[in-house]
Amino acid sequence: GTGVAPFRGFLQHREMLQKKGEELGPATLYVGFRHEANDFYLRQNYEEWIKKGVLTEVHPAFSHDNVEERGGKLYFISDLMADHPEDVMKALQLTLKSPDG
Repeated sequence: GTGVAPFRGFLQHREMLQKKGEELGPATLYVGFRHEANDFYLRQNYEEWIKKGVLTEVHPAFSHDNVEERGGKLYFISDLMADHPEDVMKALQLTLKSPDG
């Protein structure tokens, strides 16, 4: 599997809490897949959770897409985070500002 199942469970739990009227803090998800076109599991769920406020942001890394452009190098979550440290900082700042943070 992709290893995303536990996080799906966390987000489903957050959705249930939201339906019960509980206020949710921010939730940012970094997740990796091989190919965007074939492997971006739960894409529609992420989009719906973002619209509902269950998920703040999702940052996917597609390890096997555009390999030629990267000189044959695969692209992992750690690469995504290194390429976009501003997104990591934003997620951390949102967490620190939340009532639960």
